[in-house]
Amino acid sequence: MKKLLSILLCAVMIFSLTPAGTTYAAGSWPSNTSIEADGGILIDADSGTVLYSKNIHNTYYPASITKILTAYIIINHCDLDDTVTFTHSAVNTLEPGSSILGARVGDKMSVRDCLYALLLQSANEVANALAEHCSGSVEAFAELMNEEAKKLGCVDSNFANPSGLNNPNHYTSAHDMSLIAKAAFSDPTFLEIDKTLYYDVPAGQLQQYPDGWRYYMHHRMMKKNDSLYYSGIIGGKTGYTSLAGNTLVTCAERDGLKLIAVVLNGHQTHYSDTKTLLDFGFENFKSVLIADEDSTYQKIEQDLAIGGISFGETTKLSVDATSAITLPKNGEFSDVTSTLDYALDETAPDSAVARIDYMYGDRVVGQAYLEASIVPGYTLKEVSQ
Repeated sequence: MKKLLSILLCAVMIFSLTPAGTTYAAGSWPSNTSIEADGGILIDADSGTVLYSKNIHNTYYPASITKILTAYIIINHCDLDDTVTFTHSAVNTLEPGSSILGARVGDKMSVRDCLYALLLQSANEVANALAEHCSGSVEAFAELMNEEAKKLGCVDSNFANPSGLNNPNHYTSAHDMSLIAKAAFSDPTFLEIDKTLYYDVPAGQLQQYPDGWRYYMHHRMMKKNDSLYYSGIIGGKTGYTSLAGNTLVTCAERDGLKLIAVVLNGHQTHYSDTKTLLDFGFENFKSVLIADEDSTYQKIEQDLAIGGISFGETTKLSVDATSAITLPKNGEFSDVTSTLDYALDETAPDSAVARIDYMYGDRVVGQAYLEASIVPGYTLKEVSQ
């Protein structure tokens, strides 16, 4: 039935669908900013719209922002109440001077506690232990990382370990990291952990700290008592190695606009670059709910009825109420054009019959699925000649 509905819609739309709103020439896209880091990107976390880009498909070493992908995979593949046991290989195969929690061979922690140590303390032995717990070995987990990254749409990356420590075969791009961060920050468990400013290791878990230990989030822009504090930040991850330079991923939200900034190969400018990107985004763009503006699906229903196709009074076509597009502050929905794509992939909702792509000029500013309610059957009415 879903396939039949798509075919019927396609036939009707070829002759009758007009773009969303009357087509006007879209205004210019804001571009009055720049960063010092070698690579960077700013996206709307809801629509995925790229608001700023610099060398977004160039590859760089990510350092510890790798752990965003590691945490995302662990959350979606493991029971958070399971116990992780630290092995010799997890604890004793790290570069000298790398960030650690202080776990020793034989220590045991829950997956949940490990995730806090991974994202806040950036603990590298914890990354190894989680990888071994999930996949049996760091190497097998790296294969899973690449599989998951590909599913998220990554095209420039190769991951060789769960921590981000130096490896010539471990690299990513600003484009790919924005997709990984978009997925992670849409996960409520990830967000709950990553927005935490400090966490206490319970007593009795670590041999080195039998009475427990507190560790703190590294991202300075999240701390209200820090000179770099930035209002609206809801999470992020820092990274640094001698080869990667400073890397930083940040998610912030103000006035209904949720942004993700990625900075790669920064040179002690990662925080100022991130502030520049976020300021640019919040000052120049807005998020618009599609369902509040687009009546395309109503036009389709009318055309189906005119064409003699009836699905019953209970059948409705609608756009997801949470889907949004991103526009310049002075832009209007009437500036946007839309097209329908019936070739849906496996990530589409079961009720979807088409995907609507929204364009502002030549730029994609959002997507939404056109969804049908339960279809009990259909009839073809006689149409007078």
